[in-house]
Amino acid sequence: MNKKLLYSSIAIVTLLKLWLASHTFGSNDIFYWRTFMFTLADNDIVSIYRLIGIYNHPPFMSVFLLFLHKILGGHQDYFPLLIRIPAIMADIGNSLVVFALAKEFMTEKKAVLSGILVAVSPVLIMVSGFHGNTDPIFICIILLSVYVLMVKKNSMLAGLIFGCAFSIKIVPLICVPLFFFFCQNWKSRLLFFSTLLIPLLLGFAYNILKDASGIINNVFLYKSIYSNWGFSKLLVQMLPMESLDRVLKIYILLFITASSYLLARQAQQADNSEKIRLATINVGITFLIFLALTPGFGVQYLSWLAPTGIFLGIELYALYSVIAGTFLFSVYTYWSGGLPWDYADSLTRGTWRGFSEMMDIILWLFLCIWLIILFIKIIKPFVKEEISLI
Repeated sequence: MNKKLLYSSIAIVTLLKLWLASHTFGSNDIFYWRTFMFTLADNDIVSIYRLIGIYNHPPFMSVFLLFLHKILGGHQDYFPLLIRIPAIMADIGNSLVVFALAKEFMTEKKAVLSGILVAVSPVLIMVSGFHGNTDPIFICIILLSVYVLMVKKNSMLAGLIFGCAFSIKIVPLICVPLFFFFCQNWKSRLLFFSTLLIPLLLGFAYNILKDASGIINNVFLYKSIYSNWGFSKLLVQMLPMESLDRVLKIYILLFITASSYLLARQAQQADNSEKIRLATINVGITFLIFLALTPGFGVQYLSWLAPTGIFLGIELYALYSVIAGTFLFSVYTYWSGGLPWDYADSLTRGTWRGFSEMMDIILWLFLCIWLIILFIKIIKPFVKEEISLI
């Protein structure tokens, strides 16, 4: 299995995504993006946060939408295609960066296979090619920053790249423990987090100075849809959602911090390739923890694990692709009112039902089991160490 097969797979799947994006309208998110664009064109990048309460995107995305409005002119019919192109292009980067990271600690054959599995991921095909959101973009940026930090050993550049991810969505915050613990020393941490502030300040400073409350409430304090996934679905009748939201977010923070600390401790005594392997496991388990415990959920969140989950084991990743892909396909079909897809209108159709509801339970249980298996593996060396000391 050589790299030509990887490049061919990426090219074929990219064409498939572009075809899907050019022959469908997409999900409600496309409708929202277009509404945001027109609102920005009539107002500005500051007032939109007060005018539209659900606008939770950083200011850079406002600039991008204004750019799209400018180049589209009177050809607004092309908007559903153009808004999806950045995510489609980011998926190319996701496959290539996964391959570049994997070959540092795998055989080239397995590294190529890893890149191909990410390239042909049904989750990414549907989220990037049909759904229409920016999630695959910030995932690509995070993976690139891991590569630069762990392989190129450049803390400054890694921090600069990671800071750019916050201009796409605020979600990369959950990866801060990973970078904190995997920076080799305090000098590396200082360089990383200092340069991280540069794109962060450039991206947010103007809006914060003009209207801090608008951007803080919409972007930093944004809450997803509750009661449609995982613990919030199971416990919504038993616990107040506000309390459940707070408890689950605390557990997410604790588990992510604990896994990052333990994996970084293992990396201290490891050689370079093992350090890279542990860091990639860390990025995968970070998003796995979030998906398993999150109180709020949108189906596009599944794309967070589509590139990063490959580092948690090829076999279980393939199973995730099948289960998550089946769930997503059924949801988009339900929202579209059947096949063929065009406009997946979740506002009209509501939360998925029937087969899709069964699949979301299966998928969530699978993620929980996967997480438990990985945590046992992570803590096992430390348990053995404690037993040997006794």
